[in-house]
Amino acid sequence: MALPVKVQTLVVDDNSPDGTGKIADELAAKNGAIHVLHRTEKSGLGRAYIAGFKWALEHGFDFIFELDGDFSHNPDDIPMFLEAAQQADLVLGSRYKNGIRVINWPLSRLMLSKSAAKYVKLITGMPFTDPTGGYKCFRRRALEALNLDDIRSNGYSFQIETTHRLWRRGMRIVEVPIVFTDRFQGHSKMSGHIVREALLMVWRLFFQNNMRRTPRPPQLESIREFGTAVPGQTYVLRLGSYSIARQADRVAIVLAPGGAYLPGGAQQPGESPEQAAVREALEECGLRIQLGRCIGVADELVYADKEQTYFRKRCTFFTAEVMDFDSSRAIEPDHQLVWLPPAEALAKLRHESQRWALQEAERIRASRPSGRH
Repeated sequence: MALPVKVQTLVVDDNSPDGTGKIADELAAKNGAIHVLHRTEKSGLGRAYIAGFKWALEHGFDFIFELDGDFSHNPDDIPMFLEAAQQADLVLGSRYKNGIRVINWPLSRLMLSKSAAKYVKLITGMPFTDPTGGYKCFRRRALEALNLDDIRSNGYSFQIETTHRLWRRGMRIVEVPIVFTDRFQGHSKMSGHIVREALLMVWRLFFQNNMRRTPRPPQLESIREFGTAVPGQTYVLRLGSYSIARQADRVAIVLAPGGAYLPGGAQQPGESPEQAAVREALEECGLRIQLGRCIGVADELVYADKEQTYFRKRCTFFTAEVMDFDSSRAIEPDHQLVWLPPAEALAKLRHESQRWALQEAERIRASRPSGRH
């Protein structure tokens, strides 16, 4: 609770016989940022995670962590995860990134964990150093992309399955280094059954991905399209990213020589949509933003007079929170930042795809609270 960022904690108690649930209830009664979810019977680690994820989604959180409650995962690392999550859908805490960072494990357990990581990489192709780790930060859009009721794993292979389901969809996953300190009291839940489940699950994931060791190609049917194609005309694909940044009841709009636009612009080579949206907001109008939810992807068919080229502008749209503003950081002097009520902004925006994105952002905002983790 003493972290530099505001967090809320959910304790999932599967009718623990050691009194964990009672202690958690007492803490929750004293602190409104602590919540307890009681379940009447033990149905496995994976089911407990899923129950917690569903609770977090129902209560409108944008960043959802999973970590062990015995402090083997250090809560002080949460700000590091949140920073990495600004440009990722899932952040994995790795015990093996740039070296081994494990305390109080016997050599046999370390070798089992390292061997499991190599086995997962060999079969599935996932490039991560620690696919069985249990310290993670999911963006809301990542959990929403999972069919939680369809996840079959219930032991430590739950970590492998959730990561693989997102990785094979092409979602952005990064690792951050952590120090793992095993519990000094109590016993590990590792068992022969859990090991066998993981060995078989890896092959099941391989076949679910049609025996590919790479992510699936993007599904174009999920991309909205605006504009009318000129028959026989070739369109050049141009990628871009835009943000819907709010201050109170107003949204940021950029007035430029060509019209009114959301903050954003073209992606540079090698740049992710998230990186482009953050960079463009800073360069265009001096806004430093923290991205929230990905609203969606939309194509807009346009003709650029200046370049005399037909473009298919494929744009990714994000909600965003304004961290600070300094007009001196903007490098495009002919762009003016204004703050408008959403209805007025909709009337001014030039592109239909951007009007759609703003309407979606308003619909999402009206349906749930935002900006929580």
